[in-house]
Amino acid sequence: MGQAAAVIDQVLHLTKMQCLAYLYWTIGAMYPIPDFKRSPVDPLLDPHSRDVIEAAGLLEISEFNLMAMAYHEWYGRPADQKTLERYFCPYMFGSPPPFWAHRLAKEVLELDDRGELLASRFAVNPPRKANRKDLFSAVTQIMLMIVVVTLLFYDML
Repeated sequence: MGQAAAVIDQVLHLTKMQCLAYLYWTIGAMYPIPDFKRSPVDPLLDPHSRDVIEAAGLLEISEFNLMAMAYHEWYGRPADQKTLERYFCPYMFGSPPPFWAHRLAKEVLELDDRGELLASRFAVNPPRKANRKDLFSAVTQIMLMIVVVTLLFYDML
């Protein structure tokens, strides 16, 4: 009971910005859905963008990480944050992905079509399966988010 009281006391002393940052962090920390299968992607998207989205989903990584991997594979060196953002930002606002990102995405999709896709080939380890401890942690985080949001709205009244 002492730990719960300490957590609640910490939450009560957070600023609104800290609460929002905590909510963002908590939501981002959730586990990905296991056993991703290809799902229909928006048909109005550029086909190259659709390929990047599907490939990232199959590898269970973000599109940003897929671009970082593609850049490293194409240029033979890792990209710094600024370089990647120069390519990623236009992509996020509707421009087609760079050719090297699309090339890697096509390779991933072709390997998946042939049933030969191994995430380890791309140095990506699949996330571990969720267990009861993870479920308890997720439920606790959700309950804490509800408390934080309630406090935020209560403070606005």
